[in-house]
Amino acid sequence: MTTAVPATHGEVWLSARPDGVLGTEHFEVVRVPVPEVRAGQVLVRNRLMSVVAVMRTLIEGGAGLP
Repeated sequence: MTTAVPATHGEVWLSARPDGVLGTEHFEVVRVPVPEVRAGQVLVRNRLMSVVAVMRTLIEGGAGLP
């Protein structure tokens, strides 16, 4: 069974690093074009995403990661 690839997809972006309590104002939901698949690549559709406590450290920038 083949499923049509949509032209756009939704992404959740971190729009501001929190100084205190994390809230919806720190995120932005955007629609962006689905990337073109080139030779040797695959396109993966995520249906579920996990949110874990360590993400807070990553969002704050305290882990030394971009």
